[in-house]
Amino acid sequence: MKRNGWICLLLSICMAAALWTASPVTAQADSSNYENQVTIYRYLTETMGVSSAGACGIMANIDQESSFDPHSYYQNSYGICQWHNARFDSLKNYCLQRGLDYTTLPAQLEYLNYELSTSYARCTGMIRAAENSAEGAYQAGWTFCYYFERPANTATRSIARGNLARNTYWVNFGGKTFGTPANSIEPAKAANVVLARGFLHGNYYKFSGQIQSESPIQKVTVTVKRLSGASMMSASITPNTGNCSLSDLTYRLNSNTLPAGAYLFQIDVTNAAGTTRLVNQSVNVFSKSRVFPSANVKMEEASGSRLAVSSGSGREPVLAVSSSSKKEAFQVIYIRNGRYAIRSMKTGNYLTFTKSGKLCLSAWKGLAAQYWYILPVEGNGYRIISRTNLKYALTVTQDIAGARLTCTNQGLSAAQVFRITKNSSVRTAVRKPVLSGKVKMSVAKTKLKVKVGGKAMIQAKSSGSITYLSSASGIVRVSKKGVVKGIRRGSAAIYVTARKYGCNPRTARVLVKVA
Repeated sequence: MKRNGWICLLLSICMAAALWTASPVTAQADSSNYENQVTIYRYLTETMGVSSAGACGIMANIDQESSFDPHSYYQNSYGICQWHNARFDSLKNYCLQRGLDYTTLPAQLEYLNYELSTSYARCTGMIRAAENSAEGAYQAGWTFCYYFERPANTATRSIARGNLARNTYWVNFGGKTFGTPANSIEPAKAANVVLARGFLHGNYYKFSGQIQSESPIQKVTVTVKRLSGASMMSASITPNTGNCSLSDLTYRLNSNTLPAGAYLFQIDVTNAAGTTRLVNQSVNVFSKSRVFPSANVKMEEASGSRLAVSSGSGREPVLAVSSSSKKEAFQVIYIRNGRYAIRSMKTGNYLTFTKSGKLCLSAWKGLAAQYWYILPVEGNGYRIISRTNLKYALTVTQDIAGARLTCTNQGLSAAQVFRITKNSSVRTAVRKPVLSGKVKMSVAKTKLKVKVGGKAMIQAKSSGSITYLSSASGIVRVSKKGVVKGIRRGSAAIYVTARKYGCNPRTARVLVKVA
């Protein structure tokens, strides 16, 4: 009897176990996992307008791909849908162009929506066509796996995920609505944030503002990245209070070591509601010296359209595709302190950013509006930033008339990156300038008569001043203060350079006596 009793007891346990495993199981592995499930379900049904069954089918796949963890990574597959290789790169590029953090759940859901409405629109159509029922959830789970995820053993796994959608997610989510919990914590917020668009190489990037939160701030992180997404440096603090000052991070970041170029500046704050990106801004580091050699160049933006001058008045620069090297030719001239002038070789005038916010070509006057910073963007080209207003960069826009060159508030647009290549199509010589005039300095200004063969721009430079003439000959006036800067008696040198499109510049030197 004892033996038969033990056998009956074992059979009962086995039957109970079989019945238990056949029942639907809940997918609530932990609280954060469940919160992500609710977030995904609400996004699919409310933002994307997918049926409850369709959402359950997609969630079954996300369960198997990443367990709803947006940071899940395996063999170059990343995120809730385990985007792999080229699709992983596409996720990062999509987010970079829109100022999103690809490691976060909201950014990945936005990218999922983008894929389902473009490359995988056919898959989306089949999911939307499924009936809003348990069997519809099965069909949606099978379809999403077979046409979107396409894992190894696709047919077998599609069936398994269809069953998971029907037996688990339809039971837990099917036909339900999920409102925002009454006791939810609001994300942290920023107040009075002041961020400059740029700073000089060797200096610290100073920023200020307050972070406010209804729950203790667990962490504040500032990160500097290249525009490609590669991280350069970061620093963080752990206030554990309801507010903190951003200025506490200024000197924790070694921003004074950043080389000249364009960067992405991000501030992330973590509290009980999760991590929120409060700042995602482009920041420039300006060089104090030359980063691009003075040369005759062609300038083109990412699509290959080249900067040219309109055939009308010649005063308004426009973007055009032109086969004429002369029309495409500009002269980049290094001035000083990392600043450049950009001269049209067709008109002889200089690119100017007016106070009214427009571009024009005008004669050289040495105004701040005619100075530009040229900043390298890691291997892709250069940003051209206005000295007048550091927020503005040369940008390509499209309108009815075609592509046009404007100066707009800089962001992360590829149109703001230009390729600048030397124009070597013309190789001629320019005569060395001939100097004559007073060489003894006993009055406020010294006059030098300069002659150059052919049309050329004349530039006179002393220790403290630079003067330009656009004719082949003329009188250069150099201030006494500039010439004798730091010299009471003795001599000072003035250099006069003749520049001409397509030519190597020639320089003459004159020694000025100081009485």
